[in-house]
Amino acid sequence: MNTLLADNSVSVILLGADITGNVTINRSVTIDGKGNKINGDVTINNADQNDVTLKDVTITGKTILN
Repeated sequence: MNTLLADNSVSVILLGADITGNVTINRSVTIDGKGNKINGDVTINNADQNDVTLKDVTITGKTILN
């Protein structure tokens, strides 16, 4: 997940399974959970400047907007 988030050429990330751990988003991206979970906190940095879409995903931790 972190490798895909670091790759600016990837605009849509499709989750194939649940993810355990915290996720930090620093750019515009769509995450399609396909019904899966992120078991951890999701931090979206520069939320006012980045277009982040979370679709069909359950976040079991906090969603933090910076």
